[in-house]
Amino acid sequence: MTALASGLVNLEAENAVLGIALMDPDTLAEIVTALRPEHFADPANRRLFSALAEARQSMESGECLDLGSLVIFLRAAGDLEAVGGAEGLRERAESFGAIAALPAYVRPLRDAALRRRALSAADRLRTAAEDAGASPDRMAAILAEAEADLARMGNGQGDTKGVLVNLGDVKAQSVRWLWPGRIPSGKVTLVAGDPNIGKSMISLDMAARVSRGTAWPDGAANAGAGGVVILTAEDDLGDTVVPRLQAAGADVGRVRALAAVKSGGQTRTFDLGRDVEALAEAIRATPDCRLVIVDPITAYLPGKDGNSNVEIRSVIAPLAAMAMKLGVAVVGVTHLRKGDGAPLYRIMGSLGFVAAARAVWAACKDQADPTGRRRFLLPCKNNLAPDGGGLAYRIEVLNGDTVPVVTWESGPVAIRLEDVLPTQGAPGPDPEAQREAEDFLRQALAGGPRAAKEVIREAGDLGITRRTLYRARQGVGVRADPERYGQWRLG
Repeated sequence: MTALASGLVNLEAENAVLGIALMDPDTLAEIVTALRPEHFADPANRRLFSALAEARQSMESGECLDLGSLVIFLRAAGDLEAVGGAEGLRERAESFGAIAALPAYVRPLRDAALRRRALSAADRLRTAAEDAGASPDRMAAILAEAEADLARMGNGQGDTKGVLVNLGDVKAQSVRWLWPGRIPSGKVTLVAGDPNIGKSMISLDMAARVSRGTAWPDGAANAGAGGVVILTAEDDLGDTVVPRLQAAGADVGRVRALAAVKSGGQTRTFDLGRDVEALAEAIRATPDCRLVIVDPITAYLPGKDGNSNVEIRSVIAPLAAMAMKLGVAVVGVTHLRKGDGAPLYRIMGSLGFVAAARAVWAACKDQADPTGRRRFLLPCKNNLAPDGGGLAYRIEVLNGDTVPVVTWESGPVAIRLEDVLPTQGAPGPDPEAQREAEDFLRQALAGGPRAAKEVIREAGDLGITRRTLYRARQGVGVRADPERYGQWRLG
């Protein structure tokens, strides 16, 4: 029996829901509240749903998300082809279902997803039961995991109750810092950058300073020697991690690596989605642990859509809660996506990573340095402290050694990340080009609403890039016409 025939997949309902979202963006809030990415069986539909939710969050308050804006958003994220291109979006829009029937489409999607999850749990349990070496604890763990999973995917009914906290009973306290003003304790911080920029070495430099209790690169005092737990998916412990820690002056006896997880008699890769408690145990087993490094954080999300805001938030939230409970700083290393746009939107994967992190730092090259060796660590986001500026560093080999280390310049650098981050050949914010694009939009829309695709095509014919056009659109105040789908108007 096929999945389609057995009720495990309902493509008609999937396309109808997405068609409603595309044709009437005002329904997005209701749809993203009722559904999650895993409710969509088709991978392209799942990604499109995630993109709709993320694009909605990125739009300014009161701005309408039209089909043209979504195409630009998906192309910038590198996901347009994954959802079938612009033609695929149009086909889904043509599957537009009756808005009043939205609940009737949502329920089959939830039911089908529940069936898929139930069968997956049954398959895992059968595999364990047929394995003579599987322990009863392993089968009990599968049952418990399936029960929690099915409850989350279900209709949400039951004895669910809100948990109220009287703020009068909450004791106010100051933010605690691992690296004062830069890396908070009890929170998640991201360090992002292009390949070969030294992100991992920066994290190991932090680990070395924590292990010895030595001062931070900007001269800030360290709280004393402490322990470190490292998860590394790309560097070998013996020939890379340990030599670099030693070269940085670390007390390697204070540093532990969480190399894998044992579960049900089997050893497997650490999974942020279900092994946060194993990480907590490793932290407790490391004397005076103050720092956890996850490098790269996207490598520890097996089975998760790294581009899904909803899925990433569901994974990072328990990690952040654990960091707060145990008082450790969690530093996740990640990459920057190729392309242009605001730095926060170039963090690899979903905006859920950036939203969960209390501080985000970006490593990049000093484009003005003739040697090509000078680099910056610049603030991209810091919700807990004033902007203290960035720092400059180099990757060097010292004293005839063969292992590179990070060397820091003293004092902060007053440089904006937007001014030095490469944009893969995309044009920068040229004021003259934006003025020309704004004048074009005023003239093009002076006679009233017009199809967005026509305006975009005419702008392209005049040499105006889409990035410049969309920046000018914000400056002029062009909005999607709520009365005419896919059209722009002034004001």
